[in-house]
Amino acid sequence: MLDLTADPAVPDGAILTPDGQGLIISMFHPTAAGDGETRLYDLTTGALMTVWRTPGSPQNTCPNLIGCDGRVVLVITTAVEHMTASRLAQSPNAGCLFVGETDFEKATPMPVWPA
Repeated sequence: MLDLTADPAVPDGAILTPDGQGLIISMFHPTAAGDGETRLYDLTTGALMTVWRTPGSPQNTCPNLIGCDGRVVLVITTAVEHMTASRLAQSPNAGCLFVGETDFEKATPMPVWPA
């Protein structure tokens, strides 16, 4: 079981790992400045397996695994929403995209809907 109720950040976006055994969660910290986190948890045990840090950007929003140059990377979006000027000054990379390395061999399949 995964219990994040004591965490000061809140889950803002998540994606299953390609094997369905893990959950990658972007954490949105509404009051902190500085670095943010996107985390990989084991769905069976709830154990924290990996943390991708986003320096200078505490409001992580949406993670996505994509193929890039023959490997799978984690793309993390971040936000500047509701940041005061002083908090934004302490979070110079807020609103940026981050790319993290992974060991996954394939990306998580995305659903396709007809347009």
